[in-house]
Amino acid sequence: MQGQKNPKADEKSGQEVAKSGQESANRYHVDYWRKRLFKKSYTWEGRRREVDEWSVRLQHLREREAFALGTANATAAATKAKEVATFLDANGWDATRTKYKPDSVKKVKAPTVGQFIEAARAIANISPSTFSTYARKFRSLVAGVEGIESKKVERPEINDKTKRVQHSRKTGKPKMRMIDPRFDYVHGGALAWRAKIDAVPLDRITPEKVQRWVSTRLQAVSDNPAKVASARTTLNSILRAGGSLFAKPITRHLSHLALPVPHPFDGVEKPTAPRRRYESRISVEILNTKAETELRDATGEDEADRHEMFAIYLLGLFCGLRRDEIDTLTWGQIDFTTGRVHIETNEFTATKSEHSEGSVTLAPDVQTYLKARHAVRTSQFVIASPVKPKPSATTYHHYRCNRLFDRLITWLRESAGVKARNPLHTLRKEFGSYIARKYGIFAASEALRHGDIRLTRDYYLSADNRATFGPSALVGGDNSKIQSAGTA
Repeated sequence: MQGQKNPKADEKSGQEVAKSGQESANRYHVDYWRKRLFKKSYTWEGRRREVDEWSVRLQHLREREAFALGTANATAAATKAKEVATFLDANGWDATRTKYKPDSVKKVKAPTVGQFIEAARAIANISPSTFSTYARKFRSLVAGVEGIESKKVERPEINDKTKRVQHSRKTGKPKMRMIDPRFDYVHGGALAWRAKIDAVPLDRITPEKVQRWVSTRLQAVSDNPAKVASARTTLNSILRAGGSLFAKPITRHLSHLALPVPHPFDGVEKPTAPRRRYESRISVEILNTKAETELRDATGEDEADRHEMFAIYLLGLFCGLRRDEIDTLTWGQIDFTTGRVHIETNEFTATKSEHSEGSVTLAPDVQTYLKARHAVRTSQFVIASPVKPKPSATTYHHYRCNRLFDRLITWLRESAGVKARNPLHTLRKEFGSYIARKYGIFAASEALRHGDIRLTRDYYLSADNRATFGPSALVGGDNSKIQSAGTA
């Protein structure tokens, strides 16, 4: 009868939905794929024959295709089938064919820079954020080699919150500012600039052109030693990052691309980046007194911000945490029983490297302060912020606490006199230097969670423990002193 429900039909429909959901879940189990293996057959001399190796047919977005699994072992074949299917679901057909059926992909002759980058992205076994950094630096090199300039243009100012054009209160006209198109993400300048670079044929970027570009950059600042040192550091970073895209672990999977031989970085001489030993130019004692007075004990309208800034300061100076580690640190990572902070990959971020995973022992007074904050916490994060984490961001650094970081950096520069390019990272270097002076360089390297003690020595420890020699030592007195250089 019209309008009445059919219980049996509903039951059958429910069973079909449950079966569909079960199959979707089982899709990621090896047993699911073991039942779907088959062996290809062919006709030879009038007889039907089977190949020894297993294959599997995969379906995705209305396309269906067979993949040879390269083994006669059913368990190994089912495992490989699951791997290919999982990759297909996450990356699509083009990337899957490139990785698992490279011989079937039509070879692209003279690929463009953009085609190469996207093909490399599909198979590179590195983090998305690291790959984005490599790609960005390679594009900057291509722009330099090809002379693709980015001249500043006048654009109206956009309000970050309302996304509307800002107007002058006096004239009523739109506020204008000069902006580099490379960083114009509002009006499409960034996309247009990148499109120009991506359209460049890859074979136009030869090692000779790259080497000439490097030499030209250095010669342009040859009359200023400070600028030469800065240029050498920048060029070294660009060449190392760009060259990583042409490493064998990536290029050996790009047989469908007619990559230029030699590749753009083959034989290019990298400028040696100067190693700038850290030199402490601040008094930690004075800095801490100011921090306690102006941040910890602050009152008034912005006292909440200043209290959060003080917590960031503590985690930087007395725990040696990096900005991203502070930004995503949760209360669950602090063990108040053992007095340790555990730095580890969590759902919000990944550690900088495998060596960055570890723990730091809290000083008793730092532990007391954090424990008091924990008792009145309003967030799962140690540093409170209304901004949500965005672990999916790969083309830029997203920080929940960016506003607080900026305020603390301003305070460190203006009130505390920290003149370094990166004041927050200076706190981490002061932490390492203190640990080294008191407990030795190995303890400092462990506390900083470095994979190589040379990194600790060359960039993080203050070089202020040196032997001295004065004129009175020449006339019978002795105002020379030799301090332990073990941590210098």
